[in-house]
Amino acid sequence: MCLPTANGRRLRRIASETGGRFLAIEDFGDLLDPLANVARPGRRQEHNSRDLLAPLRWPLVLLAIGLLAAEWTLRKRKNLV
Repeated sequence: MCLPTANGRRLRRIASETGGRFLAIEDFGDLLDPLANVARPGRRQEHNSRDLLAPLRWPLVLLAIGLLAAEWTLRKRKNLV
């Protein structure tokens, strides 16, 4: 059975090329130190999204059914069906 190991040199190179930072598992405790210095915003922004067509969905369905029924009725009266 083969145990997976990290390629440290490759990971360090990728981190330096992308502006990141490589931390070994032994340095895991140092991971949270930079995050503690990040300023937190005073206000939280919330984004509300709404489906604008939701109130019109059923009336549009009923309108379409009504128009199809009216068209069928007119064709039936003219003997076009």
